[in-house]
Amino acid sequence: MATVTPPATAWHLNPHEKQCQLIECEADIAVYGGAAGSGKSHALLAEPICRGLHEIPGFSAVIFRRTSKQVREAGGLWDKACEIYPNVGGVAHVGDLEYRFPSGAKIAFRHVEHEQDKHNYAGSEICYLGFDELYHFTESQFLFLTSRNRSTCGVRPYIRATTNPDPGWLRKFLAPWVHDEWPGERFKSGEIKWFVRDRGEIRWVDDGTPFSKSMTFIAARLEDNPTLNEDPNQDYRTTLLALPPVEQQRLLYGNWNVREEGLVYPEFVDCLVEAESRPETPDIGGMDFGVRNPFVALWGYEDHDGVMWITECYYRRDLTIPEHSAKLPKGIRWWCDPAGA
Repeated sequence: MATVTPPATAWHLNPHEKQCQLIECEADIAVYGGAAGSGKSHALLAEPICRGLHEIPGFSAVIFRRTSKQVREAGGLWDKACEIYPNVGGVAHVGDLEYRFPSGAKIAFRHVEHEQDKHNYAGSEICYLGFDELYHFTESQFLFLTSRNRSTCGVRPYIRATTNPDPGWLRKFLAPWVHDEWPGERFKSGEIKWFVRDRGEIRWVDDGTPFSKSMTFIAARLEDNPTLNEDPNQDYRTTLLALPPVEQQRLLYGNWNVREEGLVYPEFVDCLVEAESRPETPDIGGMDFGVRNPFVALWGYEDHDGVMWITECYYRRDLTIPEHSAKLPKGIRWWCDPAGA
């Protein structure tokens, strides 16, 4: 993928050095971020503009969040797109959640909230496939949507994603860059490597291996984003330093392994699987009360073999029981922590 000089109309985007690494990256798949405040969403939105792809007839991009609410929420993807795309001729089509450009190029915003929603895009052709906060998606959603990454506009199809650290499937996917227990030599941030899928598992191979894809992970943290890091009115670092230790390690320092500490069963995250089908409504759940410590609730359904499938979770602190109750689904048979009143 050749590096494209940003058009003059795009200089107002002013990407910082780490964002430029993403914009200029030649890998088929590039994952950016790994900490809060590093300008992840802005990089994802600005990437096709800085490369001038919005001026290419037939160019299509879709940027996904897990839920529609996340796309539309204040300060989210759609709000940020409205700050960027009109400056380069983009016209908002609010009902369709997409921007259209004079060339005929389109950048759309979509979601895949439920596992089966991925099939809504079975016939799609997406040149630039973007994922904001990739760790919110399941592995099967990500892999299925990558099969829609194709192009007839003359631009080689490619995938870009942003994320915060998470100990689930994504840490395994990016293991050579982020996993402390990776057995080989760790890859450097921005270093491009090639892989193939062998019986469902990733196998790293040499450049030029038939049917291989190139991938990289670009680590970025708050200090890489001068816009936020140096603004005295933001003081975002203080906000992150006020977080509990685990969240602080993840969001401020980009630690991918911290959530394993203190878990009774640290191997639990490696045992998660996706159910092929599930009832429309959950029927069973469990909760543990907390005020200073987090309140947590998990719920799902019990299958005919007596196995509980967890489908959703809720994890908050510093709220009252009535406030928690208002956010939980009704009609659930709850099993509650017996400690306390």
